[in-house]
Amino acid sequence: SYSTMTKSDMSAWQWNNKGAAEYEKGNLSKALSHYTNALKVDEDNYAFRIRCKALEALERFEEAYRDAEIIISSDPNDEDSRRIAERLRKIVQERKKRSHSAKVSEMLDLAFDMNASEKEREIAMNNLLVLARDDQTGAEEIFKKEGVPKIVQLVKVEKNEGVICSAIRIVGELCRNNFSRTKFVMKRVGLFWCLALMNSISINRVNASQHCLQHILNTYIDMNNKPDSNLNEDLCEAQKEIDTIMFCLSYSITNRTITGLARDAIIELIM
Repeated sequence: SYSTMTKSDMSAWQWNNKGAAEYEKGNLSKALSHYTNALKVDEDNYAFRIRCKALEALERFEEAYRDAEIIISSDPNDEDSRRIAERLRKIVQERKKRSHSAKVSEMLDLAFDMNASEKEREIAMNNLLVLARDDQTGAEEIFKKEGVPKIVQLVKVEKNEGVICSAIRIVGELCRNNFSRTKFVMKRVGLFWCLALMNSISINRVNASQHCLQHILNTYIDMNNKPDSNLNEDLCEAQKEIDTIMFCLSYSITNRTITGLARDAIIELIM
């Protein structure tokens, strides 16, 4: 009988029905536990398929996409689920892009608004740093909205150390693993911008500048380590930039006006 069944003997449908019964009584935690058990014993992913469709209908696309991915991971040959997942992936990406675009615009406006409070501007710049770490959407949006030249101008006059350090780190994140953005930064901002900011007695500013320059170097080195016949011109430029950076770093060590913190950071970069 039903009452003598062990936990492992119960089907997904039975767990589902138990969950529905508890849900009707308002016992939400018990219902969730039963639904979770239904998913655990559901060998053909039927409970996931139902939830995926329901979530999509409710326009909870991110959650629906996660369920579709679970179905595919257990059955890679399921073409219907693959098509659903692809459709949901495009919706999720587009929604994420729109969301990040709006957020970047809002944070850029606030971060560079000298009428805003220092705290507001510091929070806005920190938010931009978080967005910059998302290469596909956040970083590209900041780059498109002329975040780099804005940051260069800001750092010249900015007094808040937290804002300065976040701004420097954002430039580094824009350069991370992206050759075209790194080329732009090196032409518009330049190596000596990083070195000048690194020459500081502030450990946070030195670390931020080192982080920025490390990402620039890594991007060029990665290009150099992945030869491609179609990228000969870029490979030559990458090698040239590596040589220039290493020469300037080596020369900077002997600079009598450089701080001890900056010299240590430069030695670490060379090593």
